[in-house]
Amino acid sequence: MVGVDGNDRSQNDKNEAYRAAFMKAYGVRPNLMAIGGYDGIKLISEALKASDGKARGQALVDAMKGKGWMSPRG
Repeated sequence: MVGVDGNDRSQNDKNEAYRAAFMKAYGVRPNLMAIGGYDGIKLISEALKASDGKARGQALVDAMKGKGWMSPRG
């Protein structure tokens, strides 16, 4: 469990893979904005999958409720 918005030093497989891919693509370490963007897009993606891409507005928000995944944040 991490008590801050991001933890670049978290030692889990997801974080190490994310950090390596980000550094390869951009040449710098990911910051809080990068990981926040990653998690935000992951949430939208999961909600769209759950609704077969049909959710809009409140229906999209409802499809987001209860979603969870292992974030690179830890």
